[in-house]
Amino acid sequence: MATFLSSRSASTRPQPAAAGLRLPPGIVQPFDLRILNDDLHVMVFFAGHPDYEAVEAMVSRTEQQGGWSVRAILTRHDQTQIDHVNDPEAVVARGAAPLEREVCHSEMEIESSFVEGLPRLSVAFISHRGERVVLTVQAAFAPNAQRGGVSDPGRHAADSSLPLMLRGRSSIAGPGTAVTIGGVAYPVSPWRYGAPSHQTWLHGFYTERHQLGLLRAGTRTLTLLEQPKVLAPGECWRYRLEGAAEPDWVYRIERRQGEQLDVMLGATRRVERFSVQLGDAGALFLRGVECAPAPEEEALQLSFPMPGRFALGIGPAQGLVTGQAESDGRQLRLKPEIPAWAVERSIDLRASRDGALWTLRCSIGSSSSV
Repeated sequence: MATFLSSRSASTRPQPAAAGLRLPPGIVQPFDLRILNDDLHVMVFFAGHPDYEAVEAMVSRTEQQGGWSVRAILTRHDQTQIDHVNDPEAVVARGAAPLEREVCHSEMEIESSFVEGLPRLSVAFISHRGERVVLTVQAAFAPNAQRGGVSDPGRHAADSSLPLMLRGRSSIAGPGTAVTIGGVAYPVSPWRYGAPSHQTWLHGFYTERHQLGLLRAGTRTLTLLEQPKVLAPGECWRYRLEGAAEPDWVYRIERRQGEQLDVMLGATRRVERFSVQLGDAGALFLRGVECAPAPEEEALQLSFPMPGRFALGIGPAQGLVTGQAESDGRQLRLKPEIPAWAVERSIDLRASRDGALWTLRCSIGSSSSV
């Protein structure tokens, strides 16, 4: 049997995970994970504005809100972002933004059409500063899976999340793409892309079926109200999570096979399933976790497939982000290695306890001590 790092060890440096990632006592799933599945995603980078450099919109069809649920995001030059939503309850339910992030309500005007057989989407809203923002993205060609794949987020919100953006069918923006803010038109930035000619395109995208998985930074405070008397099916961990839409979270053991437990979060607004391994002296090791907005939807998957390694994927697309994993049971570290853009978004999660009260502080990127 593998030898795990004991909390009594003289070494204070986190060690590579053996049968998963060693968990703090009483905590079975420390990471703040979310996944958002949207029908459409459009984004444009532009020049000349004193404060903003990009605007994007994630759009889903719904029976409410005039047929569309929209989350529009303005990105500032310092890479901070502010969300504008027409369905605040949906944002809370989906966990689309952490508590620290700026979010405001705004009615959305949506126009979806085709121009010469190619899709076009216009999104208009009033910004947090009272500016009317109009984003129009015209696809340069029919969106296709060959243009899909993982997006590079650049430095956007670099300290607030490790984002995994997966495009289903995508197209580069074409003529007719435009951005106006406060009645002023701003030129769409050029983008040189594609060998061998490196043709210059407009720096924007039109995507059908967009999935955004997030491992988020932030501080969460929770109280352990109940824990299993024995590690058997039906037993549970019950927490009260401060500031959550559903304050009481119940993680129930569904199955036990030898030393492995399959656990499910019994929340109404999200689905989490994960497995933990029982180690020496009652220590628990996280083997993997799946997070989905609903049982029938594809999940964001964080796994620890071998000692000292982690992988992040969505649905059947596994290992999209991979790297090192280590833990001493109080400090958990994930160090992305692939792809290159993820390297600077290392995760440092520290757990502290005061009786039944736990504080989980997760920092990412430059705010991390990794």
